[in-house]
Order: sequence, then structure tokens, then C-alpha cells
Amino acid sequence: METLESELTCPICLELFEDPLLLPCAHSLCFNCAHRILVSHCTPSEPIQSIGAFQCPTCRYVITLNQRGLEGLKRNVTLQNIIDRYQKASLSGPNSPNETRRERVAPEKTAMTSPSDPVQCQFCEQ
Repeated sequence: METLESELTCPICLELFEDPLLLPCAHSLCFNCAHRILVSHCTPSEPIQSIGAFQCPTCRYVITLNQRGLEGLKRNVTLQNIIDRYQKASLSGPNSPNETRRERVAPEKTAMTSPSDPVQCQFCEQ
């Protein structure tokens, strides 16, 4: 699962992608992380709307923005769906607090009263 989680992690915030954008180079960024990249290139005389391009932080490909800015980039809906399923699976996985584990059989059920008594499995009670 660690490898999968690394594939679902934004290279900027190092968290699971949130509202991922699909860049033309096929990499992804969180919408807010892409916005922070643009803000970091702003100056008082140059507002964020005037920034027409930025580099992909993964491969350095120059991402050219249209007049809509980041809103002009496509959302990576497939990646968001995978992240949603991953988060649900993580919440119900083996280390989650909500997991229903098999209860152990009480000690009196596993104790043999005589050598001829069969041994019972502590999980399936057989």
C-alpha cells in the first residue's frame, strides 16, 4: 500500500491529491498547490491573472495557461476516484479501528478436559 500511496501523493504538499488537476505533461497537482505555485510567481505589479505559464514540478514541462487560468486545466477525475476508494479501503483495512476482528474463543472452550477430547480452533470454534 505504501507504493500506491506514493503514487497518490502530490509532489508539492506531500499529501494525497485533493482536487487534482491533470497537466498536459500527464502529471497531476492539487488545485491549491498549483494555485500556490502561481501565487509564488506574482509580484505587486503582476497579479495572478496575468501569469500565463508555470513549470510542472515533476518534469519541468512548461504548462501554458489560457485566459481561464487554472480553471482551464482539466480535473483528474479518475485519480480523484482512485483516491476516494483508497481512503475508504484504508478506513476499513486491517489496521483500522473500525475493523471487525474475530473474537478469540474463551479459555474454557479451548481447554481439554481429557486427552481424548478434540482440540478446538480458537477462531472457528471447531
